[in-house]
Amino acid sequence: MGRKIPVRKHKGVNDPEKQRRVREAKVKNLINNPPATNDDNEPLPKSLQEIMRLRQLVKEGKFNNKKKRKPKKKKDVQLNVEGKPLLDSSSFIGPPDVKQPGMKRPEKPIPTIQQRPGERDRTFLHRVQQLCEDVMKEVKFEKKYKVDVVRNEETGQVETLKKKVKDDVDEMLKTEAKKARDAANPKKRKKSKKKQAEEAAAVAAKAEKLRKRKDRRKIKREKIKQKVLSKQEDKIGSVIRETVKFGEVADRPPEFKVKPRKAIADRNVANLMFNQMIINGKALEKEMKEKQQDNSKAGAKGKPLTKSSLKGKRKDLPVGQRRMLEEQQKSVIAAYRLMKAKKEKPKEKI
Repeated sequence: MGRKIPVRKHKGVNDPEKQRRVREAKVKNLINNPPATNDDNEPLPKSLQEIMRLRQLVKEGKFNNKKKRKPKKKKDVQLNVEGKPLLDSSSFIGPPDVKQPGMKRPEKPIPTIQQRPGERDRTFLHRVQQLCEDVMKEVKFEKKYKVDVVRNEETGQVETLKKKVKDDVDEMLKTEAKKARDAANPKKRKKSKKKQAEEAAAVAAKAEKLRKRKDRRKIKREKIKQKVLSKQEDKIGSVIRETVKFGEVADRPPEFKVKPRKAIADRNVANLMFNQMIINGKALEKEMKEKQQDNSKAGAKGKPLTKSSLKGKRKDLPVGQRRMLEEQQKSVIAAYRLMKAKKEKPKEKI
């Protein structure tokens, strides 16, 4: 069951005359000119007078219910490409100089833009969008640099920039808010001069300590650097790096006065094995030329070719080139066998 709603209890029937007297007594001193109770000269209401006038016109036959309408003046409406009337942004702008609650200065005049004859709706709306973006950028610029952009009312060009006047109420509210924040923040509370001087001295001592530490590190690095450079000078001589001037010309290759680690002590010592190979190579080359000439003569006379010259890719080569390759192969094999035989011989004691 729901809760019981208390109602006002009816205690008998009240006297209506008594109630009327109570109501009149309440408003007795509030009404300046109360209506008269017995006034026979009271004027008729205007609505009743109008009804009487209309009845008289009907009796006389002069009543005409049709009202004459005044002809509207036709305006020369220009149409766009699509056959519609030209658009105008002024029809969408509200009444000027309407101050909203909280406004501290009047609104800036809103620029109007009209559709040109022959201009499409899409092009016109694009121009409106560009104008709106320019207005928003201008408002941001004014807010950032605290200035007012003054434009010419006729042309719309920028004339001057005025510094925005500071509002005393806003400045006072900002200072009060800053004081409240500083009071709430223990780091920004006002300190005594003695405490401030102690903190400044502590900061200066800390900075001096850091500076001395940096100087010590710098001196240490310089010592290490000098030590490394001295070691390098001992190894490669006094010249560490050769500086080449601009426009300097080298007439010959450089001369290396320092020998490599694994170089032979005496550079004039001949490598017998290497020299012997060179001599044998020259002799083989001479023999190969003589045989080549003999083979070319024999081939001209119709000497048959060997089987090795007809193997692999050699069979597609000309006769003279095949013989030359065969002789080269034989000479290389002979040189290799000679080198192996010399390596296998025991070394003679000096």
